[in-house]
Amino acid sequence: MAHSISGLLTSFKYEGELPYRRCSENFSFIPYDRGQEHDAQVMPPFDELTAEAEKLGKDLSSQGAVAFVETEYFGGIGVQAAIVWLNGDVALGPLTDWENAAFSPVSHPINQALQLMGVVCSGGEDEFDTVGLGQFRSNEAALRPKTI
Repeated sequence: MAHSISGLLTSFKYEGELPYRRCSENFSFIPYDRGQEHDAQVMPPFDELTAEAEKLGKDLSSQGAVAFVETEYFGGIGVQAAIVWLNGDVALGPLTDWENAAFSPVSHPINQALQLMGVVCSGGEDEFDTVGLGQFRSNEAALRPKTI
């Protein structure tokens, strides 16, 4: 099964104008991709982190830690990447587990970002699932109403 998300993850309750999904604790996920801007420059090692998304992440980080996260998995094989900003500065990353990247690959970059953002694992889950990113498999699914 595929898992492909990209967007900003705030360590606080985001209540801005962009569509978002409240995750567990105080975290919010703001899906972001280039959409129609296929020619927009992206920050390596990301496929979707544009200057616009970077500026938004830096600006929001005045309220608390903000990460840009990406996953691209199919059948259990894939890559992920993360960067964290705090007070407008890079606090971690960029990190990726892609072995052919210009950056040294690390294990579970998103979990490392979430640890820095204060996520404490619970119930035998890793940070990714503790915060609720495993509940949806795409940006579109993240914006669908939750079902009970």
